[in-house]
Amino acid sequence: MARAVQFTPEVLSLDGSAKEESRLFSTTSVLNLEKLIFAGSPLSEVLTNIAQLVESRAEGMSCTIWIPDQDGKELHCAAAPSLPGFSASVGTMAVCPKGASCGTALYRRESVYVTDILTDRSRQPRMLILWGKNDPFFTVEGAKAYQRDIPGAELHLIDTGHFALEDFGGFIAERMRKFLGQSAAPSAATAA
Repeated sequence: MARAVQFTPEVLSLDGSAKEESRLFSTTSVLNLEKLIFAGSPLSEVLTNIAQLVESRAEGMSCTIWIPDQDGKELHCAAAPSLPGFSASVGTMAVCPKGASCGTALYRRESVYVTDILTDRSRQPRMLILWGKNDPFFTVEGAKAYQRDIPGAELHLIDTGHFALEDFGGFIAERMRKFLGQSAAPSAATAA
């Protein structure tokens, strides 16, 4: 698909004088999208074309389009044309007050602007980290790296190795319930 360009057509005002009208996308680009829609093209194809139009507005711009699931609690990436494999591997995004920018925008029902999504840490998801402190493969430094990246993360180092769920399944379930705001039944297992 050809890249869209901004144009400024002349529009005659009521007094007969010409004035400029600025549009984000060309009429041809919009008509091409309408043709895709009316031809019954898959939603993913239409959204990919819209994202490509947005990306054409600035050199190096990447655009992703996220759509909500049925209950509106999570968003799924539906298009990311300049990020191959991103849609399939990124997972979901929570719709919540302090999640990633798109989920936060939907929750607030207002625009959320992030100048650099890789470094902006003002909207961090809640995170629970349950880590075996004697794990020979995933050492404690890995858990602490998560905590550094997301300062509000709740970290629990459990006195176990790599198979924490097998050794402390009850304790882990209790912590998860508590983290999610559910009442937890007391557990016989304890953690250090």
